[in-house]
Amino acid sequence: MKSHKAQFFSADLVLSLFLFAAILVSFFVTHGYLNRNIETQEKRNDMTLIASSVSSLLIQNGGYPENWETFDKNDINEHSVSVLGLSKNADGWNLAQAKINKFIQLNSSYDSLKDILGIKGQGYEFYVNISTVSQSYVAGIYPVNSKNVINVERFALLDGQRARVNLKVWENE
Repeated sequence: MKSHKAQFFSADLVLSLFLFAAILVSFFVTHGYLNRNIETQEKRNDMTLIASSVSSLLIQNGGYPENWETFDKNDINEHSVSVLGLSKNADGWNLAQAKINKFIQLNSSYDSLKDILGIKGQGYEFYVNISTVSQSYVAGIYPVNSKNVINVERFALLDGQRARVNLKVWENE
């Protein structure tokens, strides 16, 4: 009877260990890459939703309560004003100068303004520029050197003139 003995080739072992390690490393590299891409896309989707919602609320309604611009600046917070709207009436698209002026005044307490607008994502900031041919109104912090910026541009009327409302929501990196 002939006995079969197992033979061990070190070259086979080295090759199989190398292949196993290469497959394992490529799996983890791919997994990390996909997770970073998914996280970035989720943040962009979140910021897009915030930017669209905030721009719509600012332009398409007068806010709640509708006379929020008559409140003292120090009395305006997320409990006293649930929605900031810049429109003269509930129909929207026709901006009220008094509401824009009060909105710009609220910029001095930026974090409170962010809370009222509903911009609550971690590290999310905003910038609003309302401009006509003759005037420009700015609130928020302009995104400098930020790679992740969502820009929403809408048009409305202000004192019978076309007004461009540009809202940027960006991630503070």
